[in-house]
Amino acid sequence: MGNPLACAVACESINLLTREDDTGEMWFRGRTRKLERWLNNGLEGLRGKEGVEDVRVRGGIGVVQMKEGLDSAEVTKRCPELGAWLRPFGKLLYTMPCYVSEEEDVQIITKAMGSIVEEFG
Repeated sequence: MGNPLACAVACESINLLTREDDTGEMWFRGRTRKLERWLNNGLEGLRGKEGVEDVRVRGGIGVVQMKEGLDSAEVTKRCPELGAWLRPFGKLLYTMPCYVSEEEDVQIITKAMGSIVEEFG
């Protein structure tokens, strides 16, 4: 609705994302590649697990597709105990870590996804 404070925050967020890093590249592009690498590393071990149909990573999005639907209420209840907030949706368990996430944060997230696969898959 054009709130001046909200607009100022949005503009500053865009400035932060599109600033150049040490190599002259936009900051968010380098971060996205790191997130993709960390997600791939953390989720690779779930490929071929019983109950898992597919594992996909694209940029900063990681998805584990199960063969059967997940109980969203139970998975959502379990996530805080695992230290990560994940989004179960039907057969999909996905994450989109923040750009400012570090490798240790992504490891916590992917370990939580592995625990969900083990417990609910």
